Amino acid sequence: MEEIRVLLWQIATKSTIYPTQVPVLPDKPSAVNQRSLVVVSGYYGFDNLGDEAILEELISELKEFVQAEKIVVLSNNPSQTAELYGVRAVDRWRLAEFIPLLGQARLFISGGGGLLQDATSPRSVFYYAGQILAARLARVPVLIYAQGIGPLKRATSKIVAGCALKMANHITVRDQASLAFTEALGLSAELSADPVWSLKASPLPQSFILPSGTTDFGTANPLIGVSLRRHSYLDSEHLGLLARIFKKIFPANTVFLMLPLQKSEDNDVLEKLVDQCKRLDLKASLLKAEDLVKPSQWLKLMENFDLLIGMRLHALLMAIKAGKPVVGMPYDPKVTYLCQAFKQPLLDFERSAQDGLENAWLSTIEAAYTDRGKLAEGASQTTTLMQEKSCKNFAILAKILKS
Repeated sequence: MEEIRVLLWQIATKSTIYPTQVPVLPDKPSAVNQRSLVVVSGYYGFDNLGDEAILEELISELKEFVQAEKIVVLSNNPSQTAELYGVRAVDRWRLAEFIPLLGQARLFISGGGGLLQDATSPRSVFYYAGQILAARLARVPVLIYAQGIGPLKRATSKIVAGCALKMANHITVRDQASLAFTEALGLSAELSADPVWSLKASPLPQSFILPSGTTDFGTANPLIGVSLRRHSYLDSEHLGLLARIFKKIFPANTVFLMLPLQKSEDNDVLEKLVDQCKRLDLKASLLKAEDLVKPSQWLKLMENFDLLIGMRLHALLMAIKAGKPVVGMPYDPKVTYLCQAFKQPLLDFERSAQDGLENAWLSTIEAAYTDRGKLAEGASQTTTLMQEKSCKNFAILAKILKS
């Protein structure tokens, strides 16, 4: 126990650890087989829709092989996670709760999502690598589950991420760039896809309030979804530009529904866009995220949009999965990869609002709305392929947990 705490402290304080120095202990199958828990780690309990959708699908897959009380999620909000998904959950920040679980665990799952990245801070890489190290020291097999590796801008982050991957027993990654990273380390990984491609839509709550201006989904009123998040590039001038474009392009009865996939990051900018739209007499409202309890209900909501314009990866992914066209705003390479794979248009995200951006954005969004049927149809075959790839995640879990 003390050895694990010391090593975790070394990682947390960014002590340089090279691949040849990582102490990977051999598994003892007889001991592991006597254990019963599956411990799940990821960016869970932060009210981020994309990560919660991944967790909902992962838990659904795990319940095919493991009793619900044997699934333990490391969460920022354990009580909420336990209630929502019907499993056990502990505080992800408390070593005193995490470390004892490893002595009872038959499998440690790291993922999915983009965990081994330092775009926001290098702490993410050290945190998740530390958990993997602790699991391996406790002789618990580790599955890297449908992760997107990177971006990794710092040399130390690349070293630590490499260590974490080399300690894993099984690896599935969700994109080609992540596969290339693992192969460069001489590791074998399975190219799957984001687990949300396998998530099944669930009905909207009966109490769900439809956006202002509509009496029922499926009416003649066009419904446009908008997903934005806080970003240094996105300022009030860009929001005003978007509102003016909406006024020029869409019919007067169009309803614009703003989608906060993570309230703490999205609400402020979306509320500002609603204000800009209302100044131009557009019908715009902010979705009350708390009205949708499960991520799978968002999938049902996506079925009702005529077009989605957005920054958030999982807003775009869910819309495409629901058969709807999208226009991506590529603040992150993962958004670019997704839209390019599905031949969906992208807005130029690197120019100022004064640099001729309005005409460029207007023509892109107008063309997408005009050709929305063709865009949706063109993405359908790739959607089927991604769903098939996503099933590989389930197949890996089945292979591990049935053995």
